Amino acid sequence: FIIQVTILSFGLADIINSLLEKTTRAEKILKDINNELELRVLDRTKSLQESMENINQLLNNIKQGIFLVDQNNKIATPVSTFTKEIFEDDIENKDIFETIFKDMDEKSREYGEFKFSISCVYNQDILQWLGLGDCFPEKIHFTTKSGKRKKIKLSYNPIFVDEELKNIMYITEDITELEKLELNAEETEKERGRYVEILQELANNKRESLKFFFTNTFKLSQDCLNTINKISHRSHENTNQENIKILLRRLHTMKGDALVYGL
Repeated sequence: FIIQVTILSFGLADIINSLLEKTTRAEKILKDINNELELRVLDRTKSLQESMENINQLLNNIKQGIFLVDQNNKIATPVSTFTKEIFEDDIENKDIFETIFKDMDEKSREYGEFKFSISCVYNQDILQWLGLGDCFPEKIHFTTKSGKRKKIKLSYNPIFVDEELKNIMYITEDITELEKLELNAEETEKERGRYVEILQELANNKRESLKFFFTNTFKLSQDCLNTINKISHRSHENTNQENIKILLRRLHTMKGDALVYGL
């Protein structure tokens, strides 16, 4: 019996030692796994922090107003720094219809279509956005608190989560000065075109005719200046009335001659 107990004890000891060894190995593997997970979490956290820093740098330096708008039409954070320069106000957590689109005519067709569309795209798939996104205004007028009137260009980028639209990114630009430059350029181009037309008309006329026109126009101009001097130095009403009639006739003659030559 003693021999059997001894043999059993040795057997149990081997089993216990084997279990302890396996437990020790399992603890070591678990510890290694935990250490690896911690390293991965730290690495991911560092990458996330770097990404957030890059995003913040971008938002702080880009010359556009960029922000998100949720389904309640509230402007969510983060908001690019330049947004405040465009709208001259802090618009975070405010309603877009009380800030960005406050100057739109609520009775206009554009406003009605926009408000309807924005109420229908959230929590919907991309097809809904493709069908209604074109109703969002591309350009608006905005008046700042200081009374300055600006022209704002807008573009939109829908953000989907699980294939449903959750937020819309607004990208805004102040194009007030750009439009002024474009308008000035158009006016300059029209004026330049008029000059070209005049030169073409002059080129189509004979040299002798042009010589007569310029000579006669110069003489009429001198006569007009002399008449103006007479009017300014004479106080007699009847005489002045007669000189004014003469001045108007000569000006009318000059205008008629210019029309004849296409000028």
